[in-house]
Amino acid sequence: RKLLAKDWEVASQWSESTDLDCVTLDGELLTRKGAITGGWHDQKNLKLATYLALQSSKASLESVSEDFLHTEKRLHALEKSVAKCILDVQRSETKRNQLQRTIEETTQNIDGWNNDLDSAKSQHIQCNAQLEALDVDTTASNAALVRFQEELANPQRSKELN
Repeated sequence: RKLLAKDWEVASQWSESTDLDCVTLDGELLTRKGAITGGWHDQKNLKLATYLALQSSKASLESVSEDFLHTEKRLHALEKSVAKCILDVQRSETKRNQLQRTIEETTQNIDGWNNDLDSAKSQHIQCNAQLEALDVDTTASNAALVRFQEELANPQRSKELN
């Protein structure tokens, strides 16, 4: 009497517990004393398993290829986006440099205008001082003129003053 088991692990368990010899579906004989003999592989089942593994591998390859293409497209889009960002940064830096030069030129112009203004203020102060001196001279000249006119208007008095 022998027991039939699906594989040698199950056969080993039954052989020990029942103290009987077991045969696997592959034809391996496990004796109750622990020896394993025989067995064979069906080449037909082996080819079928290989074919199924090949089909599974092809399906996996197609899936991985699709993922790769999708990732490659995303990478290309990201590279375009990065290139656009770099171009925008370069444009911004160029604009910033132009603005910096404009600020420097404007600052120089303002400094020049402030110097011109300081010079004009100094000239204004000098002109005011000259005008005050001329006002004093004019006042003195007007007083002298009034005296001369009085003398001319009053000839007698001018004789008396002499």
